[in-house]
Amino acid sequence: MVGVSYDFGKGVDQDKAKAVEYYRMAANKRSSAALYNLAESSEEGEGVKVDKTLAAKYYQIVADNGDDKAQNNYAHMLSEGDGIPQDLEEAFRYWLLSAKQGNKNAQYQLGWCYYYGEGVEIDKKKSNYWYKKSADQGYDAAQFELADSYENGEGCKQNQKLAVRYYKKAAEQGHMEAICNLGTCYANGDGVEQDYTKSLHYMKIAAELGDEMAVHNIGVSYKNGEGVEKVGAKAYEYFKKAADMGYINSLYELGECYLEGIGVEKNEQKALEYYRLAAEKDNSDALCALAYCYCKGLGVEKDLAMTFKYYQMAAEQGGPDGQYNLGICYENGESVPVDMEKAKYWIKLAAEQGDEDAIEEMENTFKD
Repeated sequence: MVGVSYDFGKGVDQDKAKAVEYYRMAANKRSSAALYNLAESSEEGEGVKVDKTLAAKYYQIVADNGDDKAQNNYAHMLSEGDGIPQDLEEAFRYWLLSAKQGNKNAQYQLGWCYYYGEGVEIDKKKSNYWYKKSADQGYDAAQFELADSYENGEGCKQNQKLAVRYYKKAAEQGHMEAICNLGTCYANGDGVEQDYTKSLHYMKIAAELGDEMAVHNIGVSYKNGEGVEKVGAKAYEYFKKAADMGYINSLYELGECYLEGIGVEKNEQKALEYYRLAAEKDNSDALCALAYCYCKGLGVEKDLAMTFKYYQMAAEQGGPDGQYNLGICYENGESVPVDMEKAKYWIKLAAEQGDEDAIEEMENTFKD
């Protein structure tokens, strides 16, 4: 096709505008290939002004002729309301048409639709079915989502080894989050033998790609001496970098650095400042740290009422440390009347999440 030659500079000087002219001539003869190319040109503004509405029109014509790529692209436009009114149910219908023809991108999108309930009812099993279809065709985003499902047991039986397998497949294609999660698997020994050196290796790769969690986790490695010599200054450096990238947990860790003097001079006021920044973003650990500071009078005047307040906030967010300590407040009557029923309620919730102190307290104090 002459239009393609001009579009990609095959045998002629590349000329996007001329390519569009030839696509239009072919489109007038109802050429699906030409209509598809015109849709792409109109969507991207190559050789012609951007016109999303026209692009959607052309994609729909070709999609209704059965072209899987056009069906997928038109579904994307319907999903985003890009140039046409948003219609999630129609987007789902076109993705399904495309996916049944083996389009891996559309298969991935169907997995997404079933997972989040976009245009269809939530169904985690069907979500994984389509993620796997796409993943087994080598689509890295689908491999990552399928790995995440296996890791957390969503829509399937939890299987850490399968999670690692699909994280590796995605990681081999440079998928940033998969590389970071693979590092986490090695750090925790989930689905693989625990190996802090390998964990740090993957974290460094993900960090270079811009993954803020990976940057934070490198800080954790230096803080704890996992896979690398313990160096407080390096831990602080990576926590600061991750915090500047917007990673909330790193704000909490910076508070810990200042409180304990890890890589910096001890400074209770600075610790409190970072704990507050993290707590404002609903970080449960930071809320507990603030409670502890008020309990011990670290960087602030001792105030058990504030201690109770922050433990309660942390507990209501589901943090086991907050739940346990809130229970202890009720048990000991710290700034609230003694209430053993509430104490048992909160400590039991923490114990059910595996908090060792809570488990011990349930056995010693609340054993039926």
